[in-house]
Amino acid sequence: MVGHLPMKAQVSKVSPAKNHSLLWKISGNQMKQPSYLFGTMHMICADDYLWTPAMKRSLSATREVCFEMDMDDPMVMMQVAQGMVNINGKALYEYFSPEDYQAVVNHFSKKLQLDTAMLARLKPSALMMMMATEGVTCAHTVSYENNIMEAAKELKIDITGLETPQEQLALLESIPADTIAGEIARSIKEKGEGSSNEYQALVQAYKQQDLATLFTLMTQNSKSSLNLNTFIVERNAKWIERMEERMDQQAVFFAVGAGHLWGEKGVIQLLKDKGYTVVPVK
Repeated sequence: MVGHLPMKAQVSKVSPAKNHSLLWKISGNQMKQPSYLFGTMHMICADDYLWTPAMKRSLSATREVCFEMDMDDPMVMMQVAQGMVNINGKALYEYFSPEDYQAVVNHFSKKLQLDTAMLARLKPSALMMMMATEGVTCAHTVSYENNIMEAAKELKIDITGLETPQEQLALLESIPADTIAGEIARSIKEKGEGSSNEYQALVQAYKQQDLATLFTLMTQNSKSSLNLNTFIVERNAKWIERMEERMDQQAVFFAVGAGHLWGEKGVIQLLKDKGYTVVPVK
């Protein structure tokens, strides 16, 4: 859900010369069969969508697709949606100055055709999630998670998740709502051509399967006041043990936000630190 949020830069132990792949093969540690790790963009323009024969073959070679959350469970998405509604009696406008709240209303009613009454019931964290894909401005968009899920269903492959909705919601709740509101107000004020250019740079790096450049672009934003270490680093560490348990049972195709893969505390390096062989699939 939050795999593409910026965080502070880290020095990577993974050789930059070997990073040109979104798909990585995991083996070793007495695994019975290899598993795969794939970096997604949660939403991308259809013309920029990249899905190679190697990616298709690797998916077909597994018996389980594991996302950040179980995308195939309708209860999961319902729980996430319910968690976005503020039930503590505090209206959304109370987190903003009158001027900033009007900017929020104007922004989201224009961008998402969101009804003002519905907007008023949401938590600031819900707005932050919606803003994560605002750089996608084309008419036809594609979700990697949806496409991979549909392919898994055709192949009769199990669909699972690394986290529960409660864990992801607790992650957002761990950040003070006032801090999130301040970040939203700042972001709306700064929206413009620069934001579009930043997104296009991310897309180009993604299409080139250049994880190192993608990671650098995502971590160079120093304006954010959010503590984004929780969004990426802590989740990566938590995922490793869960990935190991799944890989010990059968071949798994892990599909998570590409921002989780790179860096010295990225999933690739953490798996290597545990003794696995992790190599790019060209």
